[in-house]
Amino acid sequence: MAISPSRQIAFEVLRRVEAEGAYASDVLHAEMGANIKPADAALATELTMGVLRWRRLLDFLLARQLKKPVEKLDLPVAIALRIGTYQLRFLKKIPARAAVNESVELVKRARKASAAPLVNAVLRRMAEDSKTPAENYLPSKISPAERFGILHSHPTWMVQRWLSRLGETRTVALLEANNRAPRLSCSLHDADHREEIIRGLEKAGLRVEPGQLLKAAFAVSGGSPARTETFRAGRISIQDEASQAIPLLLGVRPGDRVLDLCAAPGGKTPALMRAAGSEGTVVAADHHAHRLRAMQAQFKRLGLDGARLVELDATQPLPFASEFDRILVDAPCSGTG
Repeated sequence: MAISPSRQIAFEVLRRVEAEGAYASDVLHAEMGANIKPADAALATELTMGVLRWRRLLDFLLARQLKKPVEKLDLPVAIALRIGTYQLRFLKKIPARAAVNESVELVKRARKASAAPLVNAVLRRMAEDSKTPAENYLPSKISPAERFGILHSHPTWMVQRWLSRLGETRTVALLEANNRAPRLSCSLHDADHREEIIRGLEKAGLRVEPGQLLKAAFAVSGGSPARTETFRAGRISIQDEASQAIPLLLGVRPGDRVLDLCAAPGGKTPALMRAAGSEGTVVAADHHAHRLRAMQAQFKRLGLDGARLVELDATQPLPFASEFDRILVDAPCSGTG
């Protein structure tokens, strides 16, 4: 049986996230080439981000059907089960037969054919149970933090902290908001041709809405902007508005020496380079060489050159003899706020 491109892409992205510590958004954009249909690109994104967003609940539901924890399974088997369960639980327009059968084919393609009967049996049972609320499967004696943590796929310790600080009503509202897919925002690199760029995106089938914070920002839906000629020509980038705002707050002037210390994936560096101009110097540093190479590819797409890329560990003394006028430290964090 053939496997849809969307499920193949989602499987590979999730595999790399687990096995290599890769960033899901980076791998998704790399995997979705120009030949991928918009519907397949949308489903691949939904499956990837959905499995990551709801992993704790998915694993809780799967644990009821397995003799050992999901984490103890071979990685391809665990990923196929999560993809299948997410479709059965959250994507009601997808036939259960397709969700089950293609997950079975995914493990076969990953050379784990011996696990195919297990995946088939577990997901068939999951399909039968898919209309039963997950809350019905929770133990009777369970703390509120554990209950909300499982149902909303958040760590129990985090839920406990929010409950103590915010109370139950506000905590549940925050959990629900956290699980909603965010708007897909883009940055505009050529303000003088804004209307022309917007028309090009709309002609490609995208719906465009104004940004909420910045004039150079806008939100898109109905497809992937990364698959448009406008994106390939370097006229826009995919970047949320908060990220777009940070380089503006730095106040870089023409001729400044600027250090972007935790630069990858490189969304802020181009704005710093434009502000510093040809007379300025921008050094972009990151701990991972492969992410610096990805930044180079992005700079090429944007038609920018001159950034000096440096691989370093910013927790150690920095190897720079001269001073900088501006330093941006967008440090890797927990993402908890």
